Amino acid sequence: MKKILTSGYGPGRVSLTESILVSSLNNLNAVINSLDKWDLFYNCSSFAIAVWNAASDNDLKTYLIPTPTRIIDEQKERDGHLVERPIIGDIKRGGHYEGNSFISTVS
Repeated sequence: MKKILTSGYGPGRVSLTESILVSSLNNLNAVINSLDKWDLFYNCSSFAIAVWNAASDNDLKTYLIPTPTRIIDEQKERDGHLVERPIIGDIKRGGHYEGNSFISTVS
């Protein structure tokens, strides 16, 4: 198993943490499942903002063309943001879904 901290993943990584209730998971999963698309105006950063906003009352701004830099800059303006926060534990499952099949990218 690969440990994120020992792999040097994410130098300069900025993060916010949000606790969610189990009762919110159905809504969060519905949002994730509804966002199976990509284009110039709806990219990976758009996905991250939409998922965060579904899980948090501390919404991130939406942009015409969102970028990771805009998300990072906005996180840095928030109380409680951390830079290079330690990620504890092993990556046990990483990958993506193709339809209903999970394609693992972590060995």
